[in-house]
Amino acid sequence: MTFGMKTKVGVLRGGPSQEYDISLTTGKHILSLLRKEPLCEEYEPVDIFVDRDSIWHIGGTPVSPEEAVSKVDVLFNAMHGAYGGDGRVQGILDSFAKPYTGTKALGSAMALNKALAKEHFKTLGIKSPYYKEIKVKVDEDVTPIALNLFKSFPMPVIVKPRSSGSSLGIYVAHNFNELMRALEHTRGFSEEIVVEEYLTGKEIISGFIEDFRGQELYNTVPVQVKPNVSTGRGNNHGVSGGANNVSSNLPGGHFDWASKHSGIYNYEAPAMITDEEKGIIENAVKSIKEHFNLRHYGTFDFLIHPKRGVYLLEVNTQPSLQEEATLFKSLSSVGVKAHEFLGHVLKLAMGKK
Repeated sequence: MTFGMKTKVGVLRGGPSQEYDISLTTGKHILSLLRKEPLCEEYEPVDIFVDRDSIWHIGGTPVSPEEAVSKVDVLFNAMHGAYGGDGRVQGILDSFAKPYTGTKALGSAMALNKALAKEHFKTLGIKSPYYKEIKVKVDEDVTPIALNLFKSFPMPVIVKPRSSGSSLGIYVAHNFNELMRALEHTRGFSEEIVVEEYLTGKEIISGFIEDFRGQELYNTVPVQVKPNVSTGRGNNHGVSGGANNVSSNLPGGHFDWASKHSGIYNYEAPAMITDEEKGIIENAVKSIKEHFNLRHYGTFDFLIHPKRGVYLLEVNTQPSLQEEATLFKSLSSVGVKAHEFLGHVLKLAMGKK
């Protein structure tokens, strides 16, 4: 970068995953922050749009990844799920030796694979809900699979794709018929499925930011999330997503995708939890960050069961950063502005911290 010129930030958004729309929203917010003071004084945003066929564009013109990367100094990865959050785009960016935000390829892949991640949680002594991993082909009769699960697995259950973010494709099943529908529904997102015990309790989102506020590892303030009471939904198994048009059976009140991404939810920041629970959460975040080699920032979904304690549900290396994101709710509660976070993460990516 020439002295005196603004740093060109490529905001990478879109992509071929089912979280395409979520990524567009995150990217739009990041671009908006970069175009306003004070960040606009130092940075020049470049909108790099990746369509559903994985074709990269700048200014509406298709370009190769190499050409797009050559036009910027650093990239802010605003993509989620497959391609953008599973290590694939990270591998592309690594091949060009261009700095970018977020966790690198291996850690991203490990975190997004729910079954693999849960095995690592177990290795580290971190509690996570009991689960089984199964494969259900698109054209396969789900009846014998559902029957075997129903006989061997305590109901109710959460059925979810093995590798998907934002809790897309999730379905709650309380009985055999619902389990049949759940398997049919979720295999539309992935043939690799995780069936998990259904737990109730406080849904907590916490996380980390590297080298922030004078701390090598800054633990973000835990946020308790639940949908707006006007939606008629309350608080159940700690799943921080699940589109209302996708996860069609999230009964009894749930912090679903629609609530999360529209900002229509209630929250407490800081969450009303005990010092012991907070300590368990912080230790889990530290252990997973080191074990998965996560970098820059990330969020973690926890559930605190009233009798069984703290459970880690998922690790989000590419959490949503739209305007109403829970990460920004957490930071706002301690007086940190969104533009401060963004500027900090960009400096981390460029090795300026």
